[in-house]
Amino acid sequence: RRHPTLFWRGANTGLEMYGPDWKQTPRLRLVSLAKELNQPKRFDAQLSKVLDYGDPQRAAEIKALGLVGDHVSMIDFFDHRYQIDIDGECCAWISLFLKLYSGSTVLKVQSDWQQWYYDRLRAWDNYIPVKKDLSDLPALLELEESGFDAPERWSTGSWASELSSPDRLVLISR
Repeated sequence: RRHPTLFWRGANTGLEMYGPDWKQTPRLRLVSLAKELNQPKRFDAQLSKVLDYGDPQRAAEIKALGLVGDHVSMIDFFDHRYQIDIDGECCAWISLFLKLYSGSTVLKVQSDWQQWYYDRLRAWDNYIPVKKDLSDLPALLELEESGFDAPERWSTGSWASELSSPDRLVLISR
């Protein structure tokens, strides 16, 4: 049985990390929102790796903000009913595919980055879209209380069988 938690772990990557607005990267906004809402049994999003981008003081500040948690292996992500997909310096690459295929309900933060299979996915059918600024995430958490997930439907559509053919899985795993 999966934990009824909206879950994310990852690094503090993002192009904005190089500039003065580094606190506004999508991933730092996500983990800051999780800390602000303070409902870890419902919404658990933390950094598991902090890159300093040539500025060790910045890395120390991120750690001091209390946004860093333990590393969690990808296989353990699947113990959670709800998973967030959020880009860093580019799209989350294999992470979204694995989350979609896991049977978890995936909340995908909108992004300009695209993968080769995104044109086969449909919002509200294969994943739940989240605004880029995360402003709708608290309301989506409220929906979670009423059970918006249907992972058995979302993980078994035609896109899943098409994308999971053995030759495609080899390409994805490289």
